[in-house]
Amino acid sequence: MRTIVCNAATSMGHTKRSIEHVTTTNDMFNSRTEPVNTRNWSENRLVVRIRNATIEQIRGLETRRVKELTMVSGGQGVSLALELPDALCEGFKQKETTTVLVDAEPISKGDDARFYAEASVFKITTDAGQLHVVSTIGGLRVAITFVKPTPSQKRVFSSGKFYIAII
Repeated sequence: MRTIVCNAATSMGHTKRSIEHVTTTNDMFNSRTEPVNTRNWSENRLVVRIRNATIEQIRGLETRRVKELTMVSGGQGVSLALELPDALCEGFKQKETTTVLVDAEPISKGDDARFYAEASVFKITTDAGQLHVVSTIGGLRVAITFVKPTPSQKRVFSSGKFYIAII
């Protein structure tokens, strides 16, 4: 069992969290507490921000009342295909520009987003320098492709789940 004790400090309006000590318990009688190298957690955040993602098309699928939203951000080399129910697609228009956030942890601005969900990673493949991530949101398919992925973009999907927000 591992217990992590955290301290919160405020600096210039931003909350910083650091790990002070880690207590490792092997059994009921043997435990030890040791200091840990304290670092700012915000440095380790693995947020993928896709700016100026253009909604290329919204098309109906064979499945009743489900549409596929296709977004492309040419400048960043990212494409996103997202299956959504008709009711959620009504707020989006073709050729509209949006910002998409993808993070391994819950997104603080998620409640204010036009669309916010938790996704489960199904399959990750890499060919010819491209990263393809296939995942699901409540049984509906999400496919994200990065042309030249950075190490932080790859790490976001390593935990098996991620959060996505369209702002």
